[in-house]
Amino acid sequence: MGKNIRTQKEDLQLGLYCEKQLKDYLQKNEDITLMKAKDNYSILDFKVKNQKKLIELKSRNFHMKKYNTTMLGYNKVDFGLKMMEKGYEVIIYFLFCDGLYKWKLNEDEIICTMPACRKDRGIFEIKDHSYIPINYLEFVTDKIKSKEILITNI
Repeated sequence: MGKNIRTQKEDLQLGLYCEKQLKDYLQKNEDITLMKAKDNYSILDFKVKNQKKLIELKSRNFHMKKYNTTMLGYNKVDFGLKMMEKGYEVIIYFLFCDGLYKWKLNEDEIICTMPACRKDRGIFEIKDHSYIPINYLEFVTDKIKSKEILITNI
């Protein structure tokens, strides 16, 4: 294992740092109030107060155009689609090293769902992910960015 592999605790800390950036940005620039999910392992991160809108943030440690697609855990897609049936709007934000992008959950824009493995936390984690072409992502701002973290030997 490489020395720059993150632990789950470090990964959670990075996620919380990025969530704070998103929350502060949206509350300032979109005049909304975000309510944090019940715990750090909830399926989606935020609910917009007094609206039927749910928000998820995925932080990426690379630039937006590095890959042709970005992936999202299928558990989030499945839950989001069920909430849309109840009248909710579901917005997924992607915070890359070069800025913030958003995507309104749309099943027709997912090109496939299949198992994927991540190993940047020192263990193999396999679960189903849905793949979204980056051309469906809408640029929001480059005023906030994720931290670029060097991951080696994975």
